[in-house]
Amino acid sequence: MEYHGSIEQNLYSGSRGVRYINISHALQAKLIYALPDVDLLKGYNPELTNLPLQKLLVFDYESLQYITAIGLPKFDVQNRSIDGQGYYLFINSQGDHYYLLYGHGSRQRLRIA
Repeated sequence: MEYHGSIEQNLYSGSRGVRYINISHALQAKLIYALPDVDLLKGYNPELTNLPLQKLLVFDYESLQYITAIGLPKFDVQNRSIDGQGYYLFINSQGDHYYLLYGHGSRQRLRIA
């Protein structure tokens, strides 16, 4: 799939732009879903200490305009909720179901959300 333009939003911004770990599209819904690489963005811009946690960003397929952000599920570990990092994303054509492989920490254990 080739996109003619760029997907822009204001949640995650930095001097080198935003790199996305994964981008998928829902053909019938005409939506694009993208996972920004928040850790890489923080590495490029250490002064960005108030970035939000990684979220699933949704864009219009035809105009590439930002629509919304969806929070990622948390890990439940020993009665604590821990934030995860998404890596692989699969969306159905209608855009109403997604599968996200995500993990946390240096010893990654991928889970399906």
